Amino acid sequence: MGRNLTKPFLFLVLCLCLGVSGQKMEQSPQSLNIQEGEKAVLTCNYTQFSPVVFQWYRQDPGRGLVFLLLIRENEGEKQTGRLTATFDKTVKRSSFHITESQPADSATYFCAADTQQGPATCFLCPNSAKKTQSIELLAVLTPRVICSWHIQWRYSN
Repeated sequence: MGRNLTKPFLFLVLCLCLGVSGQKMEQSPQSLNIQEGEKAVLTCNYTQFSPVVFQWYRQDPGRGLVFLLLIRENEGEKQTGRLTATFDKTVKRSSFHITESQPADSATYFCAADTQQGPATCFLCPNSAKKTQSIELLAVLTPRVICSWHIQWRYSN
């Protein structure tokens, strides 16, 4: 039996400035208690816009973003090693799964939704949303939304 790991997913809410106000994305869960070796699942639900691509990133403390997976609206599910991303337009959701979770998975994870494919210039802007609020995008430069989670591992005996 593995060690009990408590992984609070702290909502470090960021957004990319967009051109259309009212676009929303909501992340869950806020916290998750799992055993080492179990699956962790992060979810981005969206409303009022229609993304065609979701991208998932990881950022370790003091490091830059690391691209993990990109999934298009017609792919349904994509897997790389222990990581799986899903995209279901019928329920307006993308999920990110980490199987056989381990302490080395500790990081900040980002979900990015694009409403068009291709290169874009993006600018990060702070959002004052509270943990339980959905993200409202403020201004528009590029059709992308980013949500993030910070994962911390704690061991309990």
